Order: sequence, then C-alpha cells, then structure tokens
Amino acid sequence: MAEEEALTASEPLALESSFTHWARCVEVPIGEGRVVSVEQDPDSFVLGTTVWDSSKTLLKFIEQRPERFQRFSSICELGAGCGGLAGIASAIVTSGLADVVLTDIGPVLPWLRRNVRENLTGKEMQRVRVEQHAWYGAKKQLTKTLKRC
Repeated sequence: MAEEEALTASEPLALESSFTHWARCVEVPIGEGRVVSVEQDPDSFVLGTTVWDSSKTLLKFIEQRPERFQRFSSICELGAGCGGLAGIASAIVTSGLADVVLTDIGPVLPWLRRNVRENLTGKEMQRVRVEQHAWYGAKKQLTKTLKRC
C-alpha cells in the first residue's frame, strides 16, 4: 500500500515533448552530459523499427529513479524495438545488475544491436545481451528467455 501511495504521489517526470516517430535519429539526454542516440527506420513496415515516445518516458523514469532498479539482479526488456531505450538506460544507471537482456523479433535485431553497441561503454556492454524473441510467441520460448535473464 505504501509503495502504491508513493507512486501516485510522486512528482512528474521531466520529459521532452518532441514526437519521434518520423525522425531518422532519436536523441534522449540521460545523466549529466550523456545522450542516448538511436537510429531508426520510419519508412519500414516492421513493427519495432521506430522508437515509441513511451520508451523515452520509461528511460527518464529509470534515470530519475535508479534505486528502484538497483535491487534486481537482471532486467529483461521484452520487445525492445530498434532503440532498446529502457535496456540502455538500465545498463547506464544500474551498475550493480548482473545482466540486461534486450529482446525483439529477428528483423529488428540489426537495428537494436547497432544502437546498443553505439550507446554503451565497453564496461556496460559486458552486462548486456541482445537476443531474438517474439514476446507474443510460445510460452516455452518465453520461459526459456526469462530463465536466461
């Protein structure tokens, strides 16, 4: 109950108001002097090749409240899309995590892998994996992916 009250009483997140769907490159500041910059394909018909504005909101939530994520030994982002903003933010602000796993469908993985590689340091990359997984798929596959997290 106390956690629920804390969530509803929390102060608003500092968000950008820019709509990103049609941009080729999406940039989101994180921390002091750091910017997560992801390339996307707004011309693609493949779901997941553009950054959703809600993922920018989640990145800001993770950035502004890292203590909520430090208690986990691993984080798995199902359906990370081309940018993997939540997973990238987790890798940046939660140095204590054992693993950050970002997943999506096959056609999205080249974009996701490149964007993760371009935005993380070598040390941060040691804790990050990108794996193929269709989150709407079979229960056995989901269980297998989550066990690796």
